[in-house]
Amino acid sequence: VSTAVGYTQGHKDEPIYTEVVTGRTGHVEAVQVSYDPSEVSYDELLACFFGSVNVTTLNRQRGNIGNMYRSGIYYHSEDQRE
Repeated sequence: VSTAVGYTQGHKDEPIYTEVVTGRTGHVEAVQVSYDPSEVSYDELLACFFGSVNVTTLNRQRGNIGNMYRSGIYYHSEDQRE
C-alpha cells in the first residue's frame, strides 16, 4: 500500500494549501491509495476509511471545518467505479 496526498475536484490547476483553505478553489483534500488486491482487499480499505472518517458530518473531519473537508471516495476510471 502506498499513498499520495493532494487536492481534487477543484477548478484551479495545482492549487496550494493557502488557496484551498479559502474555499474558493472548490478543491477537497485527498489521499490517493495504491494497493495490491492480493495483499489487502478493497473491503478492508473501506473498513479503514469508514473507521477513521465520519461521513455523517457535513464539511467537517475532527477539528477541521470547511468545504475542503467533505468526505468522498473518488476514482480515475469507470473500471475503478465498478
